[in-house]
Amino acid sequence: MSSTMKKSKAGSKANGSKGSKKPEEQKEDNRIELSAKRFVSVSEFKGAVRVDIREYFEKDGKLLPGKKGINISVPEWQKLRDQFDEIEALIKKMGGEPEAAAKDSDSDSDEGKDKDE
Repeated sequence: MSSTMKKSKAGSKANGSKGSKKPEEQKEDNRIELSAKRFVSVSEFKGAVRVDIREYFEKDGKLLPGKKGINISVPEWQKLRDQFDEIEALIKKMGGEPEAAAKDSDSDSDEGKDKDE
């Protein structure tokens, strides 16, 4: 499967299509920072709009998308968005506040990051 992906990427670069842009150039305008190395972006793939929530890593001074993340369809995003109140209630029930939970999660992810990427 990965060999097919590599061929596809190489082909798009040769054609000068959308795929020829570097990831940070493609997503610069539609990327929302959640924390220093986590972003939400909206993109189009094969005619379908997708929402991507992903951890990035730094290489040669550039932030690049990592393997850790999820890419969901618009209907999945809408279903998740519709559940925000219930999710926040569950966070509070478990003794956390949404802002505190985000800060705790952010500091945990940076520890040992070099080992994963």
